[in-house]
Amino acid sequence: MFAETGERNFYVPITISDSLSLIWERDTHGSFNNSSFLFFDSTIIVHDLGGRVHTFNIHTGKQTGVLKNKGSVLSTPVLINYSIVIPLVLTNKNKTELIFYDYFNGKELDLVEIDGRVINQLLKIDDDVVLITEEGTIKRINLRGNEKWNISFDSFVRSNPAYSNGRIYFASIDGEFFCLDAESSRLIYRKKLSSSFNGGVTIKSNNAYLADTDGIIYSIKLSDGGINWVYNAGSRIQMNPALDNENLFIGNLSGEIFSITQNTGALNWKEKFNGAVFNSTPLITDNRIIISNLFKSVFLINKTDGKVSKEISLNERVKMTPAIKCNILFLGYDRGTVRAYEIVN
Repeated sequence: MFAETGERNFYVPITISDSLSLIWERDTHGSFNNSSFLFFDSTIIVHDLGGRVHTFNIHTGKQTGVLKNKGSVLSTPVLINYSIVIPLVLTNKNKTELIFYDYFNGKELDLVEIDGRVINQLLKIDDDVVLITEEGTIKRINLRGNEKWNISFDSFVRSNPAYSNGRIYFASIDGEFFCLDAESSRLIYRKKLSSSFNGGVTIKSNNAYLADTDGIIYSIKLSDGGINWVYNAGSRIQMNPALDNENLFIGNLSGEIFSITQNTGALNWKEKFNGAVFNSTPLITDNRIIISNLFKSVFLINKTDGKVSKEISLNERVKMTPAIKCNILFLGYDRGTVRAYEIVN
């Protein structure tokens, strides 16, 4: 699942050096979008825009499997027990196939056809999956492919939803922020906050954090949708905010990165990267921000002051959120290339 938890966690509590050693590189079939990798034991699971889902050994890069489908996988698959749930957006159709695949036995269990395109990220709640179509229909579906509930809103949704303590939170392109009961689908509140939201929701403690298309960052009370604070970053934001224990980190399409205190909205620092475009959520460690620059590089940035510690130059555009597993940094960039770097401490 995107960012591993329903709250959307992009923080890994480790200290890393900027000394990296490339250990393997592999190509998939298609390009990547603003998404993330999925891990299971010693396997990395990689989806692409060519409709395929690949599995590689984390340590060696050896390919251990591939599922081939006609369409595009725009959202990180969800792993529930030994089943992988894959949202396949069909080519030239306003439909999505939700594929349930038995990873352990290597066979398809079920397929559910959904009206509408699922272009944002899925949620896992207990042994169920929650999806939101672009047209604003929300469904909760169990592992047998049975629908528990669905509800529709008269608003398009391109924002990644989040889940915490029995509630689902998401935002619409009409600038509304929604809260639903995850068991019943009952609407708890619906607040008009902005002109438009495309970026995703990230949750920490009792607050939600998200940014709108005007570059305004919001801290919102989960209890009632009230605003704690706002900060104007000045340019369009597409990504989920990334949080550690104290601060929020986010980038905009003008190549700026911001560190903001979570509790107050006070700016710690901001840095401008000339020629960069940031539209993928960064990975945060105890001492670094690791962020993809759309224009062919990845930056390792000192978390305390925003200064670049290392830049990794690549051949193509970079959209995937970086990931760390087993002391290995994973990057994904266009034309479907995955790289794995050992972090040398």
